[in-house]
Amino acid sequence: MDDGDCLLVDDCCTCAVVPRSEGPPPCDLQECFATVCAGQGFSDPQAVCFGGVCRFREVDCDPDRVLCDAEPPVCPEGWRPRVSPAGCWDGCVPIEACDTVTNCDDCRSDEVCVVTTDLSGTRYDCEPWPAGCDAQDPCGCVPAFCPEGQGCQAAAAGRVECTCLDCGGP
Repeated sequence: MDDGDCLLVDDCCTCAVVPRSEGPPPCDLQECFATVCAGQGFSDPQAVCFGGVCRFREVDCDPDRVLCDAEPPVCPEGWRPRVSPAGCWDGCVPIEACDTVTNCDDCRSDEVCVVTTDLSGTRYDCEPWPAGCDAQDPCGCVPAFCPEGQGCQAAAAGRVECTCLDCGGP
C-alpha cells in the first residue's frame, strides 16, 4: 500500500526490494567484505511502493546524460551503469532500479516495457505490473504507465507505447 510495506534487502547475498511481509530471502553468508548493493557501487538504494508492487526507487541510467570523458563501469549480468547527478558514471545498479533501459529485451517477464517517444527521442523503461492491473488493458492501469500528456497504446504483449499528444506540427 505504501513505501513502509517494502523492505530493502542488501546483505552478502542479495540486493533487492521485497514486500516486508515476505522478509529477506535466506543468505548462508554471515560476513562479507561488502553487501551486494555496496559492492557494485549502489550506495543509496531505496525501497518504494509503485502501484502495490515493491521496487527500487528509480535512478538515472541514461547514457545520453553522461557529460564526463570516462568509460562506463563493467557491470555484472542484470546490472547497468548508473549516471550521477553531475553527469558521470556512478557504479552499477540492478536493472530494475534504472529509469531507462537499452530496449524491451532488458525487461523481465513480470514487467511491462514502456516505450516513450517524444521530441527528445525514444526511451525504454521496465515497470512492474501494478497490482490488479489487467494485462489485456495496460493503458487502463493505475498508476498509469505513460506520463501525463502522453497517449497510451498497447503495442504487444508486455509492451506499452507512449506518444506525445502535442508534438505534431502547426
